[in-house]
Amino acid sequence: MRKKLFAGIVISGLTAASLVFAQITGLTITPSSNIVGTDLSYTFSGTFTATTTVIEIDFPAGRGFDLSGSSFGLVQYGGSSTSCASVATSSLSATCTLPTGVSIPPNTAVTTTLSNVISTSSGSHVITVVTYNGTSSNGSVTSSVILNPKAISNLRCDASGQAGAIWLWWTVPMGIVNSGQGYQLKYQQGNSIDWNTALTYTQDWLRADPGTLEQKLVTGFNPNTQYTFAMKVLGNDGTTSHVSNAVTCYAPAAAQPSTDKIAPTSQITNPKSGDKILVGTKPKLKERQRMKEDLLSRKLKFHSMERIGF
Repeated sequence: MRKKLFAGIVISGLTAASLVFAQITGLTITPSSNIVGTDLSYTFSGTFTATTTVIEIDFPAGRGFDLSGSSFGLVQYGGSSTSCASVATSSLSATCTLPTGVSIPPNTAVTTTLSNVISTSSGSHVITVVTYNGTSSNGSVTSSVILNPKAISNLRCDASGQAGAIWLWWTVPMGIVNSGQGYQLKYQQGNSIDWNTALTYTQDWLRADPGTLEQKLVTGFNPNTQYTFAMKVLGNDGTTSHVSNAVTCYAPAAAQPSTDKIAPTSQITNPKSGDKILVGTKPKLKERQRMKEDLLSRKLKFHSMERIGF
């Protein structure tokens, strides 16, 4: 990253760089709102008011960015375009140096794209663009972009063993808020949900690290009633994700005891219940059960003969 000139001087609430030395007017960064990810692309457009041979783009520290694998597209200016003669990248900075003998003249509209940007943190981020003529800085201009957290994509539900209670599961996505409450949950009776009219389920579930499998029990629903659920992930600086996939489950009635109500049955027909059994007398089994016993006995006898060599 090159050293910026006059970066810390403040005049009437504006930095000297943005007031006097800003040599880019009308800077726009597209898209201005996006979703965190590992393959983001940003297009930078503006009018360069000073001769430019080097373009540097700086991303903020501590905000989950990594530009070490980023790349520049064509630099389009006026009616011409050129590739970067060299590109230098670090975790927070990417610099494009134009070919020898090529320069962007003053008051020229310029557009270029920076691709393969990694960002894992949601929120509002300030990006700085610096231009140079050779090694002399023309100044810097800043613009903000917003990154929203990813949406939950694998929400699922299941009835619990408690009346009116349902289990929810999901995997924590990238970009969830750094600390504090991480979710918004809504529900609606029936097999569909409209996020705008659905009821909010009050909860204070704290965020967990991305990739963590979460399991939460939601209670207080009408037994034997069908409900549909959906969630949003809360991000930094008030950002939110898109709505998750919707899931539908029945809230169970009161849990039933798992008592076996079928009386036990016996395969013995003689002696009858309450009779005495004479010593040496085998009990008489029901025909089907006796046949199974005989078959098992024959198999055991056959295997015994095999072992002794018959």
